Amino acid sequence: MQERILDAAWDLFSAQGVQATTMSRIADETGISRVWLYRQFPNRDAIVRALVLRETVRFVDGMNDALANVHDDGEVVEVAFAWGVRWCREHELLNALLTREPDSLLPDLTTAGRPVLTLGARLVSRHLCEAGVDAERANLLADWVVRMVMSHTLTRTVLVELDDEPSLRAYARAALVSVPH
Repeated sequence: MQERILDAAWDLFSAQGVQATTMSRIADETGISRVWLYRQFPNRDAIVRALVLRETVRFVDGMNDALANVHDDGEVVEVAFAWGVRWCREHELLNALLTREPDSLLPDLTTAGRPVLTLGARLVSRHLCEAGVDAERANLLADWVVRMVMSHTLTRTVLVELDDEPSLRAYARAALVSVPH
């Protein structure tokens, strides 16, 4: 039932934004009573938090899958960067909120973005260490990757073709991987 509620909220948030979506509308969309909805989630913010958690798990799982068979440090950077940019650019709800309600989301991706950046950097750093990169360099490379993913998510107009994975990977390699250690 909670997944049905989250799916309905996702659709409504994507279509009209979080602020315009009421608990009553989520209940109607899910086909349940408001009383039942409030038993599952005490308020709309709880639904938002549950969606963020669900999407975070999906992001981590997807990144781990993308990097599962990558053992070259340069390729880890390329794949992590390209996969992260593509995931963010294709994420329906993220893009809808950036368009409709940027003020509600931007702090979590910029000035208050430390938890998001830390999670991503630790994930990429772990894969870089598994590829043989020493921890200090892995942390620096991982920090670059997540900051660049975030930058390319928030700022769409650039010289790099963001919808083409080979271009993204070439960009990552040219910008960072080929820099001497």
